[in-house]
Amino acid sequence: MAMIASPATHAFLRSPQKSFGSEGTAGDIGEDVWGELRRVLVDVGTTLSAEDELDNLAAAEAAVIARDTERASIVSKLEAEYRQLQKQHSAAASSALRPSTVPSPSEHNDQMRHLEGQHYSTVKALTEEQATLGKKEVELGRCKSEREEVGGWKVGEEEGYESDVLRLKLLNDIGFRLLPRTDNAPVKVLIRNDAKEDVHTTTLDKTRSKAQWANLVWNLASE
Repeated sequence: MAMIASPATHAFLRSPQKSFGSEGTAGDIGEDVWGELRRVLVDVGTTLSAEDELDNLAAAEAAVIARDTERASIVSKLEAEYRQLQKQHSAAASSALRPSTVPSPSEHNDQMRHLEGQHYSTVKALTEEQATLGKKEVELGRCKSEREEVGGWKVGEEEGYESDVLRLKLLNDIGFRLLPRTDNAPVKVLIRNDAKEDVHTTTLDKTRSKAQWANLVWNLASE
């Protein structure tokens, strides 16, 4: 509680003649001044109470302590919330990062292009293998039909040159055909390669042996 001064106190304080200074002493103050001071002290004493002031101080201290306790509780709560937010932020930052096992967009595109190239190469190789298999199946079917046809022939029952005709027909069917020739001219053979759709012509003269000519002819037919 603030002390309330009376008008006399203010008058005394404002009067240079009624204040202590370097030129005056207590002995110089007159009775009227002391009387005025006594009245001031009496007035102030009636407005002050030591017990009330102590109670007011205790209440103020309790209010300050309560306020500090409340603020400490709020600060502790805010610190806990801040730590929780830090954990959430760290978790969100970790989840936003790309794992090391997951490729980057550029790496993913490179892998896709590589796989597409492998797929194209595999399909191309498969197509080529299927085409080769188709040719082999056609050739196998032709060989089977020729074998069945040859199996039905009765060479022993034929007369004259039928056996020679049959041998020539067999040679013609497998890709060899003798070309017509004049007297004493070397024999010419037309060789057909069904695998490559090539045709070769060679003259069977005496520059090679029969075995060499046989190997040459079969190589031209099977290359």
